[in-house]
Amino acid sequence: AVRQAGVYTSSNWLIARDMPDHRDDLPQFAIDAHNLLAEMEARRTRFNALVLDCCRDDPLPSGDRSARGGLASMDPKGSLVAFGCARGQTTAERRSGRNGIFTEHLLAHIEERGLDINNLFIRVGKAVEEATQGL
Repeated sequence: AVRQAGVYTSSNWLIARDMPDHRDDLPQFAIDAHNLLAEMEARRTRFNALVLDCCRDDPLPSGDRSARGGLASMDPKGSLVAFGCARGQTTAERRSGRNGIFTEHLLAHIEERGLDINNLFIRVGKAVEEATQGL
C-alpha cells in the first residue's frame, strides 16, 4: 500500500535498482503496474501481456500496520496478467540460482516453438508448483 492523497492504496510496483527509504516515496522511484496496464490497454493494441514476478519480502517500512506483502490483485480488461505467486503471497525462498523460481521456469519455457501463451503459463505454473513443494 502507498499513501496517495492521504489514503493508502494497494498496488504493484515495478522497482529498478534504487529503492526509496519509505513506501510513500514509491511513485518517485517506481512504476505503478496498475497505471502501466491501464496505459497499455488505452492504446487499444491487439494483445497486452504483463508478467509480474514476486518479491521475496517487502523491504520498505509501510507506516501502515494493515499493509500486506505480496502482489495486489489487478483487473485487466482484455489483457493477460501473469503473476509469479498468488495474491498477497511472497515468493518461496531458495539458496541458489541467479533468478527466482518463477523467472527460472519462465525462461526455461518461453522459447519453446509452437507453444501458445496460455500453455506457456500453464507449464510455468505447474513447474513452479512442483519446484516449491515443501518450501
